Amino acid sequence: FTAVVVYGVASRRAGRRAGLLLAAFTALNPAMFVDSAAWGQMDSVYTLLLVLCALLAADRKYVPSLLCFAFAMLTKPQALLFAPLGLFAVLVNAYRAKDRKRALRDFGLGVLAALAMLYAVAFMFCAGKAEGLIGTLVYPVRWLAELYGNTMGGYDYITVNALNLYELLNLNWHSTASAGGWTVFAWCMFALSYLYSFFLYWKSRNPKRLLLCGAVLMAMIFAFGPMIHERYVYPALALLILAYAVERDRRLLISAAVMSVTLAMNQVLVLQGGMQAASAAQYGHLQGSEQWLNAPLSLAGVLNALFLCWTGYDIICRERITPLAAQELDERVPGPADSPAPDYKLNLKRKDWVAMLVITGVYAVAAFLNLGTTAAPESGWTSTAAGESVVFDLGGTETFRMTYYGGICGTNFPVELSDD
Repeated sequence: FTAVVVYGVASRRAGRRAGLLLAAFTALNPAMFVDSAAWGQMDSVYTLLLVLCALLAADRKYVPSLLCFAFAMLTKPQALLFAPLGLFAVLVNAYRAKDRKRALRDFGLGVLAALAMLYAVAFMFCAGKAEGLIGTLVYPVRWLAELYGNTMGGYDYITVNALNLYELLNLNWHSTASAGGWTVFAWCMFALSYLYSFFLYWKSRNPKRLLLCGAVLMAMIFAFGPMIHERYVYPALALLILAYAVERDRRLLISAAVMSVTLAMNQVLVLQGGMQAASAAQYGHLQGSEQWLNAPLSLAGVLNALFLCWTGYDIICRERITPLAAQELDERVPGPADSPAPDYKLNLKRKDWVAMLVITGVYAVAAFLNLGTTAAPESGWTSTAAGESVVFDLGGTETFRMTYYGGICGTNFPVELSDD
């Protein structure tokens, strides 16, 4: 679906041929294939929602834009990383709007709609978990606050398997407390990334440049910020492709190609770390034995972030565009005078539509039936020393099935059963 959005934006800005090529670059991108098809992650879902949010915000359609953002937050809390830039963009747009009151009113309605969406979904998950009317109404708010607070603080490490500056410095999985001055530097760069993206958007007079500012922001945070996971830069790739469609600057396409390679390899290296028996001690992590590959990829990612940072400044502040080719500036969408009107229906008949719908329906049933659960373990036990154990007394002999969630852990432990 992100590829469809890319085609829609690019075909209007750069022509149908460019739209098809950029859509193919998105749909067949190795980084997106590894994340979704190979790993089974859902970054593409919240990325699509963030893309729609940015595009709608650029068109000043704040209610649907913020609803998309609320859905993105519900899909993956890391969507909150884009919230400060989005809020700044809305305030700038409102300040520059002819009717400021209307712009702020629309934004306020969007915020209310997004909060209502968040509350409604939380209420469904929290039903029956609190006593009394007041407790039932308040519990979803507390649950959301704890959920997002715990998620943001869940990885208190300078970097978590991300091929960035800190992997280059051999600080992967080092706690922020043990990283010393690098932690201070990372937080400073985190703040500067936001300030720089604010500066770029303020200098821009085109709301569509929110796409480019968002890509610059996420690339900088990924390369230099603290507590960054290997897939956090994923949305920046889609934003960068769309930014090229808007700006037509080949440097953005080069940056997107580099990011595709580094992100794809980052995911592959982490994924294979969890699939090889020999790496059980580093389950699901970047392997120290592959530093010869991790280091140059990390360096490429850092340099690409700086390159994108400069390119954004050159495009927005200096209004310098470097086209892909000289003839690209004269490209236009063929009209009736040039060629026959394209058949957008692809000559599909009713039976073709029926066949596609049936196949999609059958797959949807197989894929989504009994997928996930609304109930999951909420309390746990963690040992504090070797040799500790925990006992579950069932009160008698029972037939049961035991499942456990160990989190990110490579530790082995025995399970023993007894009748007495």
